[in-house]
Amino acid sequence: MKTKKQRKNDLPSASSHLTQTDKFAAKAIWRSTFTAFSPHTSNSSPSIHSNALLAAVSALVHAASFDAHLAALRKIAHVLATARGAHDISQSEKDAVCIVIHSLVIPICSDAFFCCPEQASRTALLSIYSRVAEIDRLFTPPNSLAQALHSDFETNLLNFLASTADSSQSANISLVCSVLLNTLEWSVGLAIFMRTLKDTFDSLVTLLSRVLVEIDAIGSARSGADTLSLSHKTRACYDLLRTLAALFAKLDASKFEFLRTDVEWSAGKSEDLLLKCIKVTFSDHKVFIRDCQFIGGIVTSWLLLSLYPTDAERHLWISAFFGLGKSQDQKHAAVDKLKAAFESSLANPDDLYSALCLLRGLLTTFGPKLAEIDASPTVLGVIYTHIMAVIDSSSDSATRILSFQTLASWMSVVRDVLRKSERKTGPIDTAQLDSALKRSFDLVFTFWEDPVDSMQHKLKDVFNFMLEIIQTLRTKQGAEVGTGLPFAEGRVEQNTVLVEIVDSLLKADWLRKVKYDLLAQLLTIVCPDEILQLRPDFLVVCFEVIANFSMSSRICSFLLRFFSALFEDAKWSLDAANTGIWLNPICFALTHPSVNLRSAITDNFLTSVFNGKNDHYRLVLAALNNARQMGVNTITLDVQSGSKNDNGINPKFHIHASICILRTGKTLGFLGSDFLSPSNAESVFNNHVITLAISHPDPNIRTDVCGLLCDSARALAEPTPEELHLIQQFLIVNGNDSVSEFRMRLFGNLHKLIVRMRKCLYANQRDLKTREVFLVKNRANGDRANVEDAEKDVRNLNEKISAKMKFLQWLVDFAVLSLSPGSSFPRITSAMVLLTTIRDAEEISLDSTFHKNLGAEFNRFGTSVACARALTSILMHDTFEPSRLSAFGLLMSMKNSAATADGEIPGYGVAEVQTLLNEAIQMLHSVKSSDSDSGSLVLRLVYAKYAASSRKYIFNLSSDSAEINAKYEAPAAFVVQILSLLRKHVEIAEADLASSISSYPMHGIFSGLRCVLSEIDFSKVDLHVWNPILLDAYSLIYKATQAVLAILSNESPEGNYPGLNPEETGPKIGDATADFDAVMGEAGGDQTSKSQRILHECFRTVKEACGALEAVLCKPPLPSDKEGNHILAYETIEQGGNWLRLLLTTIRHFGAFSGVFTCFQSLCSRLLCSNNALLAVLPQSWLADFLHQAEVMDVSITRRSGGLPLGVVAVLGAQSPYRGTMLEKTMDLLFKVARRQVGAGIDTNLDLPQVHAYNIIRRLLLDATITDLMRNYFSSCFVLSIDGLSSESFPIRNCATMLFSALVTKVLGMKKSRDEYSAINTVTGREFFARFPVLHAFMMEKLAAAVQDLEGGNRSVHPAFYPILTILARLKSSAMEGNNSHLTLSTFRPSVLKCAASSFFKVREITARAYASLIPSTEFVEQVSLILDELNQSTRGTLDYNRMHGLLMIVKQLVQVHLHREVAGKDVLSDFLAKAPKLVENSFWILTDRHIPAVQDVYLSILKTVMVDRKWLHSLDEATAFTLTAAPMLKQTWITSAKLLSQTRTLVAKTEQAWTCNLRQNLAQYCLGCLEYLAGANAEAKTEIVVSFLHDSDYEVQLQALSYLQSSSMSSTLNWTRLVPILLSLVHSKESYEQLTYNAAAVLSSPQVRPILATCDLSSVTSVVVSVSEDLAERLSMTDNTYEVAAVLPLLAALVADRVDGGGESGMGVLVSLMRKWIADETATYVRVSVAKALELILPKFSSQLDGYESIYVDLLILLELLLDDDDVDVRTVAADLSATHLDSKEPMLPTQCRCSILKRILERIQTTESISRVAEYATRLLIGRVATETLLEAQLNPAHVLFAKEEANQHKEELVDAVMAFQTLHALIQLPLVSSDMKSVIYATLEKWLQDSIHALESRSGNLAGLKGNGKVFGALVRIVVSGVHCLDERYSGDQRSQAGQLLKRLQTLDVHEQVKSMVLAESLLKLTDFLPW
Repeated sequence: MKTKKQRKNDLPSASSHLTQTDKFAAKAIWRSTFTAFSPHTSNSSPSIHSNALLAAVSALVHAASFDAHLAALRKIAHVLATARGAHDISQSEKDAVCIVIHSLVIPICSDAFFCCPEQASRTALLSIYSRVAEIDRLFTPPNSLAQALHSDFETNLLNFLASTADSSQSANISLVCSVLLNTLEWSVGLAIFMRTLKDTFDSLVTLLSRVLVEIDAIGSARSGADTLSLSHKTRACYDLLRTLAALFAKLDASKFEFLRTDVEWSAGKSEDLLLKCIKVTFSDHKVFIRDCQFIGGIVTSWLLLSLYPTDAERHLWISAFFGLGKSQDQKHAAVDKLKAAFESSLANPDDLYSALCLLRGLLTTFGPKLAEIDASPTVLGVIYTHIMAVIDSSSDSATRILSFQTLASWMSVVRDVLRKSERKTGPIDTAQLDSALKRSFDLVFTFWEDPVDSMQHKLKDVFNFMLEIIQTLRTKQGAEVGTGLPFAEGRVEQNTVLVEIVDSLLKADWLRKVKYDLLAQLLTIVCPDEILQLRPDFLVVCFEVIANFSMSSRICSFLLRFFSALFEDAKWSLDAANTGIWLNPICFALTHPSVNLRSAITDNFLTSVFNGKNDHYRLVLAALNNARQMGVNTITLDVQSGSKNDNGINPKFHIHASICILRTGKTLGFLGSDFLSPSNAESVFNNHVITLAISHPDPNIRTDVCGLLCDSARALAEPTPEELHLIQQFLIVNGNDSVSEFRMRLFGNLHKLIVRMRKCLYANQRDLKTREVFLVKNRANGDRANVEDAEKDVRNLNEKISAKMKFLQWLVDFAVLSLSPGSSFPRITSAMVLLTTIRDAEEISLDSTFHKNLGAEFNRFGTSVACARALTSILMHDTFEPSRLSAFGLLMSMKNSAATADGEIPGYGVAEVQTLLNEAIQMLHSVKSSDSDSGSLVLRLVYAKYAASSRKYIFNLSSDSAEINAKYEAPAAFVVQILSLLRKHVEIAEADLASSISSYPMHGIFSGLRCVLSEIDFSKVDLHVWNPILLDAYSLIYKATQAVLAILSNESPEGNYPGLNPEETGPKIGDATADFDAVMGEAGGDQTSKSQRILHECFRTVKEACGALEAVLCKPPLPSDKEGNHILAYETIEQGGNWLRLLLTTIRHFGAFSGVFTCFQSLCSRLLCSNNALLAVLPQSWLADFLHQAEVMDVSITRRSGGLPLGVVAVLGAQSPYRGTMLEKTMDLLFKVARRQVGAGIDTNLDLPQVHAYNIIRRLLLDATITDLMRNYFSSCFVLSIDGLSSESFPIRNCATMLFSALVTKVLGMKKSRDEYSAINTVTGREFFARFPVLHAFMMEKLAAAVQDLEGGNRSVHPAFYPILTILARLKSSAMEGNNSHLTLSTFRPSVLKCAASSFFKVREITARAYASLIPSTEFVEQVSLILDELNQSTRGTLDYNRMHGLLMIVKQLVQVHLHREVAGKDVLSDFLAKAPKLVENSFWILTDRHIPAVQDVYLSILKTVMVDRKWLHSLDEATAFTLTAAPMLKQTWITSAKLLSQTRTLVAKTEQAWTCNLRQNLAQYCLGCLEYLAGANAEAKTEIVVSFLHDSDYEVQLQALSYLQSSSMSSTLNWTRLVPILLSLVHSKESYEQLTYNAAAVLSSPQVRPILATCDLSSVTSVVVSVSEDLAERLSMTDNTYEVAAVLPLLAALVADRVDGGGESGMGVLVSLMRKWIADETATYVRVSVAKALELILPKFSSQLDGYESIYVDLLILLELLLDDDDVDVRTVAADLSATHLDSKEPMLPTQCRCSILKRILERIQTTESISRVAEYATRLLIGRVATETLLEAQLNPAHVLFAKEEANQHKEELVDAVMAFQTLHALIQLPLVSSDMKSVIYATLEKWLQDSIHALESRSGNLAGLKGNGKVFGALVRIVVSGVHCLDERYSGDQRSQAGQLLKRLQTLDVHEQVKSMVLAESLLKLTDFLPW
């Protein structure tokens, strides 16, 4: 988007009133007028108002920029408004103001109106004119100000029109039109136009004629400068026509009589103007923009209205025009041409837009007059027919949008006619109107969700007019507004359209957004209670659908309107019998298991619904409290009333609802600020709930509790100490959360709190000063009582200020501590956001009226040295780019203060900054991207904060810095030194690329150059200084990219480079024998290491160089011509663009040309939007080159055409006025190339032009910037991709497949649900074919050909078959399928059904999926019956098995789709329920008589869905009846299935083995599923069946039996005593299949089986030598199979815990050692999860008594603590749930909270020395770490030069947290009475030795420690040293021990380590460190 200045510079000069520069030509006149004015020439005395007015006028006449000019105008308007409203102004002051107005304001401002090229200025001037008129009326000066203004304005207007009458420049014409349109908005301007209308009209028409002649001269040229000129001319044409239309609309028709009466006009000028408008309206849209055509239709209609003044004349020509009357000669020949053009456009699909323009114009101008014409059919009826014809036949989005806009105008006219008519329906046919309303609703419903935004706006207008028409008809029919729907009480009215609309919407798919949008609109005429009467469960279903994330916002918006309308009736809040209808669904939603639903209700619903409705809020709160007190443990929901149920409250989520409703109450002011105060009766419960919620794993409940603590209904509500304390606890617990959305919402709430606190501080400070002033005046002599009250107030205010400032300081300290090196990524990110929140809050004005803010002493971020150092460390050393960018932004916003060192950043003077720069330069030489990026940001920061902000800062970057600093000023010197560094590296690269890559990489310095150039404002620099600098930069960029181009453009595959192998030919790269493997280190070490290293450096160089080139080419101002002095020459831009184009089409590495694309796209966008033909022609020429290259075959093996598609996208993606024309030309060419036939002798190894065309089209489809323009080509792209699949060339088929895949995703969308059958993944067929009507016939044609191939002799599959059926499978039938349209899915059914008989299985499979989508739910039962009847009536002996199988697959798919999706209504389900048993009975022969396994398998799947998987029955009242009715059939099918399962055990033919295997698996699953519904089957019988399946020889049958045991709800009815030994034998046996072993172990370790396992006799399994547990333990200790470990370990834990075979303590010890082995970070996640599950089975044993197993218990809890710190979130979650259960917590907790609680539990329960020793050993090991300090320092000081660093095994782990946790544990441990002095000595000795070794290692490397200050691992080691030393200072150790520890810490403080480490030695700083944990 252009800036105001850029837009102004686009206007060329035309007269003295218009100028191209930023200064106005008339300002010289204004200045002389101002200078000549003397305020003392009259008797009036200057006043404050007149002086302010003079100052504002002075600012206006001296304004040097447009922004200053606009600000001055607004200031004048403000001063005038202030003077007008002043009550105490004297007459003398009034006279002074009037003199200034008369002498200065009026002459200057009346002239300024015609000199301003911006709309904003003229708007401000109109405001000034209004103020002048008001002052004239109030002050009554002797000389009328209003008359003077009117006179001056009219004079200037006439002069303006005269000076621009001969203008031919498009920009000037547009400015003229803009001025005239603004003038029309002013009543005085309108009056002037009335007097000068003919002259003004003449001028505009003359300009229009001239513009049209110029457009004709340009012709249809659409490239280069001609295209730009054509665009400008057509825009000028549009502006002129729009101005004419405004004149017609604003002035009465009688004013235009001169068009008929004036000699000149009546002689042919009117005719000529009409012809011109007709020409524009019906012109080629490639020449005239469509805006011109649209406004041309409007002006044409206005002209016709003026040329035919009488009703008779109008009726006559309109009737003839639409063919409703006799054809006769018109008095204007142009009308005949108009009719011919109109009829021609209707016949041509490409010209429908023009016809709509005329129809819209007629409807807008003539309006209700069209209904007065007596004709049959009516004129409105004919217009409606034309509109609908266009809608049905057009696929162009612009045409369709205008058609709906025209339809809305038609509805508006109909509404006006009905309102004016005295008859019921007026002159409009009732049947036709009803049909039109129904058809319009159909269109609204179909197109509502079109991706084009403006489409929905037009449809909304259509629907609103529909509702107004319906309401008008209801009123005329005698129905009162809102009296109810016709069918609500069984009444019938003549107009049933509303009935059908509401009925259709209620029956529509619940996952359609249009349903809720239209229902929301309907609430204007339909009451909510009427909807509830029709659908009592409406609210419940709506809330359930909100659970779908993609639907939540739309439904919430509807429900807000619904409840707002509902609560307008008092009965819904006062009548207990009615409250349940809304109360129960809300309670149901608040405690729903869906996270999306609860979140949506909290964020988008409750606050708005209950705003101002305390009674409703109290009802919900009471319902929740009642449920809590009653201890609800069941869920029932009655939507009719709330008297006999628990309001649908789910007790598992009661805490979620409680927090949510409390937050709502506090936000709305229903909950007092004392809700946490001990004085409140509910405070105990509130505090308890909040404490639980703070550490709850659900991020939504934590967000809600944060909002509860931070929100307030009052802007100045003081936060209570309880709230601030809980917020601190909240941040401590949640400071390491990894969910980005949670962080965003958390700190959004915190921002509101901080702003509120600062407002309170502002109020406190203001009140404090007031009290202090009072005390100063009255302390000695004032009333003592008042003085004492004031003193008390001062104390209270000081306490309040102190408390808030302490909290704000704590926030900053907490954030700085969280930024410590070694902190985890989530913690650092949270701290960054916290600091950003504080910074933003400090910058907000606390008093918007006076822009007041707190003083600097109340800011805790902006001047903090600690913050600056922490952020600088992040900037330098963090590897995550967003963190570095956040740190950069925060440092940029920091300001120096007097208390800090000299410099722009607190704590960083010139010396410190120079040190930073030195380190940054070293980082720029690093091979790691993170290092070079950090160095670049440091350069950018230093330049922006120091070099650019003040010229006193001089820095040294290069070896020749002294010479450069002496020659240039600071900003330029900084850049020149970077170029000097870069020049050396580029020269080395040109000479020896290998040396450059290994020792002198270029990409880092290029990155630094890019960052610095991005901070320069080139509009304010010296041209002569910076021009050579930019040329030098461009030269270096060119040389660098040229040096690496040989690598990136080589034809060798990625990962290789020329010259590496001796046998290769091509350019050599330095020493090909260089040992690059040594450089690679751990990055690979194989033969690809060298190429990987070189390739990486080359593409990084190109990427960063192009980034720098983007700054060089796009940042400076563009040149206006080829010659002349410019900071950036035209030649440089041209060369740069050509070089980028070459790189795009030459480079073969995506990582490189993606960077080139970004630069090239920015350049093209800048040039195309420059409005300069000289520059705009460059991207168009580059586009032509790209397209030409796409047609040329060359040797290439690039994938997806390399950078060629990106080049095309870069040009077409720019927001230019002629982008549509370029895209149209490009797509025409690409389609032409793509459809070319491939010659027989063409080498397909080459890149074919067709391949390039396909790839470019696909890339254009995927580009979001041109999606709106590409929608018109979706149909053609579908046709192209489907046709391309039939090509004989594999590359084309491959490209066609990728194009088709992209189209399906783009048009049908990504799947929004993992559920394959979910309706939300589909689009209605009506909607799809309405958008793309061409595809219906095309797909029908291709499908017919595919069917012919399938039925032909070859029985081949047509290439178009699968894509067409894939599309059909993603569609679904609409509720209004077939209404007024032939583009229906039903037309595909016959052809698709024929494919069901194919001999190809995949064909039958996709056929079934597609056919099921073609059937609406209303026809579901009928289709199933018809297909099964066809099978039943066929001759069974001659039945085609393929067709039989295909038809059954269709039935299977129908049943799964319509029952599983739950889109079928209750009526449909009830119908199917009644017919299902009979359908099964009649078709049961398929299972018994047809021994074809494939057929039987499909049929059995159908039976399973209907008879066993009965989820679809839950919503039906007839479910119980179905169970009884289907019982006999179920028993029969079960017996048959069991027999068939037994029969199929025998070996079958190889051709049937696969299907038999599937059949037996299905049979077993069906038989097991039936057990739940078989009446009379006892436990033994069921167990026998399961046992027989477990002993089956078929592996799949055994798996089905195990799956049944895992998921069966009938497990209590089985004989587990018999089953357990069998399952255990499966695990114990080494001959079992692995999966059987795993599943059997899972069953045995399940909670329902464990009690039986503890008491079951295992003698049949136990060996004589070893027990089962010993055998399993031995297997686990020897195996490397992680899957076996994951499955068997929980079972072993269950066996050992219950000691069922005498394992005892030794068995537990073995178990603990196994679990310790398998929780290592390198172990697979699922194994670590199984360890947690094993702990879950064994820990309950120790819930009360330890029974001698205390040491084992300690080991188990330590294992659990390790799992809580696991890297994987799933492991931590499982461990946290286990911890919460073991700790008897009522709610789950976060892992960090659990770690602290687990360690506390250990300390509470240990009683023996052995246990204490284990805890001490663990805590000590946790404190000192796993790696010795000396080893760590050596590794960090001598790092391996790896390209890609190896990730840490556990990135979640934090050294600081472990150190603090160990410190707290040891601190608590040594206080235990059982801890002896010897134990303390052992602990001290261990820590003291480690401290000695660590500090010695630091001292021996003291010279190198400065470079490791930001190293996370070293910082962690230092923290461990400090924490260990502070622990050794504990008073429980001896004096000598404490003294020795103190000496060690003093030695540490003498070293050059991180400042924060030194400060930690102090007790208060160490206490801050404990904020990391909620200990």
